[in-house]
Amino acid sequence: MIIIFVSNGDSAAQLRRRRRARRARRLAARRLSADTGASAGTCDGALNEPRTTCASRPRRPDPMSQPRPLSRPFVTTLPMVLLRAREALIEPVRAVLRTHDLTDQQWRVLRVLAASEGMETTQLARSAFMHPPSVTRIVRDLAARGYLSRRPHSADRRIQIVAIAPGGRALIKRVGPVVGALGAEMRDRYGPEKLETLRRMLLELIEVVQQER
Repeated sequence: MIIIFVSNGDSAAQLRRRRRARRARRLAARRLSADTGASAGTCDGALNEPRTTCASRPRRPDPMSQPRPLSRPFVTTLPMVLLRAREALIEPVRAVLRTHDLTDQQWRVLRVLAASEGMETTQLARSAFMHPPSVTRIVRDLAARGYLSRRPHSADRRIQIVAIAPGGRALIKRVGPVVGALGAEMRDRYGPEKLETLRRMLLELIEVVQQER
């Protein structure tokens, strides 16, 4: 309890102003004490707790301010794993094809056509899983080297039928066994049963993904 002595010269208005000023100073002091205690390590706003005890406790990091790590590295996601597996399989084949001045895309076109009597360019692009402009360029280059032949469609002469030429079959006969040996080596190292299981599972994955489109 605070007792205030009022002199004869103090008016009631002056007394009220002094009381308000004292209350404002006390409120400011409390706020300053709270801010100082929090910055000095008071725990959970407990201002009455000894400062040395609270300062010794580690402050909890703000979970919202911490960067969230990725669930897994990008290179281990399924699309990247499939891409890395493809590159691991195709790189030894590329080395063989380079000795015959071929790319793996050109080899793919040759192999697709070797299993058919000929097809349109658009169908060839779908079968080889390539863009039509890329297939058109590859067909032009391989035809110029004598590996492919082109003839007009019997029903629509604006459409060309692409087929493998004798030179292309001879090339496959030379290169095919070398590429096949690479595949056999990989199959033996990985395990025939595991490889067949993987192949079936990937075919199932393709079917499921395409059904969702």
